[in-house]
Amino acid sequence: EAAIAPREAAVKAREIAEENLTLAETGRALAVEAREAADEAATGAEEWRKQAESQRSKAEDSAKLAQEARAVAEQNQAKADESASEAKEKLEGAEKAAADAKTKAEQAKVTATAATAAVKTSMKAYGDARKKLKKLNSSLKEVGQGRMWWMSRQLEEDKKYMSPQQLARLEKNM
Repeated sequence: EAAIAPREAAVKAREIAEENLTLAETGRALAVEAREAADEAATGAEEWRKQAESQRSKAEDSAKLAQEARAVAEQNQAKADESASEAKEKLEGAEKAAADAKTKAEQAKVTATAATAAVKTSMKAYGDARKKLKKLNSSLKEVGQGRMWWMSRQLEEDKKYMSPQQLARLEKNM
């Protein structure tokens, strides 16, 4: 019996050792799986890091382009503001010129009306003078022929400075 107890203890120790071996192999297999998963995770993390680096680089490029576009937009805005200011000044000048032109047009209209009235008056006076000259000329055949000739000559000389319309009106009135 003394030999059985150590044998049973040895068998039990062997069973425990086999269980420990099985547990160690299972632990080793789990460790290998964990290592493979960790390697895959590291590979995935590296891939993600590369993608993130690429995205960061693209974002920096986009930010740089956006800043350049902003600078160009600010320059364009400044030019547009300057152009608007010039256009406003030109508009004010044009409005003033239009007001001056309107005033001058009104003055010219008044002057034209007065000139038309003066032309009508002078045409009537010329026609009256001519009629009186003809009347005097017929009634005073022999008396004062030199003076009559001179007055007739003056009237003919005045006709040279009349416009065709004035001459037509004069002939119409006679």
